[in-house]
Amino acid sequence: MSCDPSYDDVVRPIRRYMMPVWSLVALETCFVIGRQDDLVLFDMEGTSVTQKLGVPSFVLCTLKAGHFASAGSFEEGDQNKTIKVWSTEPKPETTRPTLTLCYDLVGHARNINAMLFLPPNRLISADLDAKMIIWDLDTQKKLVEIPVNSDKILGMNLLPSGKFVSVDSECVRVWDSNSYLCLQTIPRPSHVSRLLTLKNGSLLAYPEVESRATTVYTPVTRDRKTIIHAQPQHIPRDFVEGLEITPGVFLCGSKSAMFLWTGAKTQELKKVSTSPSCVAQLRNGDVVLGDTRGGLFMVSFRDREWEKAFKWLALGFSDGG
Repeated sequence: MSCDPSYDDVVRPIRRYMMPVWSLVALETCFVIGRQDDLVLFDMEGTSVTQKLGVPSFVLCTLKAGHFASAGSFEEGDQNKTIKVWSTEPKPETTRPTLTLCYDLVGHARNINAMLFLPPNRLISADLDAKMIIWDLDTQKKLVEIPVNSDKILGMNLLPSGKFVSVDSECVRVWDSNSYLCLQTIPRPSHVSRLLTLKNGSLLAYPEVESRATTVYTPVTRDRKTIIHAQPQHIPRDFVEGLEITPGVFLCGSKSAMFLWTGAKTQELKKVSTSPSCVAQLRNGDVVLGDTRGGLFMVSFRDREWEKAFKWLALGFSDGG
């Protein structure tokens, strides 16, 4: 089967910036990108709506009801230790989404490099000292501080059970989301830098650059307890950033190409060369991808031929690979 839609039908460049696009979040009616010192809000079609300058935005995190949090920068400074919570709700005089600062959360001593939303309305933030803070977003107060015995936390993910996982320089750790106790510790393989949550509840490890070895962490219930089972995997090329766009089919980016991957087969998207740094799927099914060269792309998979291609790819019958 041929799976080769035209470039114009699949990938649309949105913008080319001089600086890298480091972070990206998809919300109900818009998406927001973060760069070194600014935030830019776009509508669902990729039209720039609002820009906020002087806001460190290396890390973005989707919250609830059109809100998100921003934090972090490569540079040390008090503003980079502060979390800013934003609303994208339209103002009364317009129907377009608007960036509005709601409040700040202050409590970290070092730069923030990871955040995770924890239902019903909590936020976990982690800094370069490997300290996690759990925030109550209703009261805007700290609930607890958790020092982790490690150099730094690389990323965090939520499990279907409600527990959450952190990846640090030493281990992959599973945490209880109510008691905030560490339930399981797994030595971190050298290739694991952070995790991607899959639609079946498993976690796919992002490999180190140039590595083709990766790991899938699958939650397993034994004796009424959820544990994580680690299984080594092999990827086809230098996978840098990705997203599961439909069950079993991934949109992946490397330093030289963008491609579809099923775990066994690959299908390259022609004429696309990028070095991705962030990716998110919009509510309409489109995918937005930012790269370290300042590129911002929208990838559309709503065409029926692509739906057919997904089914074939998931069965391992792709022409690529």
